[in-house]
Amino acid sequence: MVWQVMPVEMHAEQPPISFSTQSRCGCDDRPPFGDNEPFDLMVNKGDRFLCLQIKSTLTQHSYKCNRPNYQFQLAHGPSSKKRYTADQVDFFVCCALDTQRFWILPFEAATVTTLKIYNGVDSKFHRYEDAWILLEK
Repeated sequence: MVWQVMPVEMHAEQPPISFSTQSRCGCDDRPPFGDNEPFDLMVNKGDRFLCLQIKSTLTQHSYKCNRPNYQFQLAHGPSSKKRYTADQVDFFVCCALDTQRFWILPFEAATVTTLKIYNGVDSKFHRYEDAWILLEK
């Protein structure tokens, strides 16, 4: 199945990004039934089921005295203050819509509610870019 990641506010020049866990890591995937689950996508690989939470951002953020970075809210609820738990989510799939880049973070690596990913190999989260293989382990 092919999934599309779209920003909440669609812009004409910003098409949705499509991805398939089948083509990326050989997994079967299914959406949850309704909007009452804390995950966006359930992935099956053999006898394992993984719950993925998909997060996206339109562009890099750039503030004074700070390097440009992608920001992802790894929380939910009113004002995005409620953290997910390990029982709810196994992986976060973070997608930068402007560059079509993906980061696959295990729940344990996501220790903050606002994740900032900086460009470059010195980034703390660089090793998770296109790390679809983590879904197979």
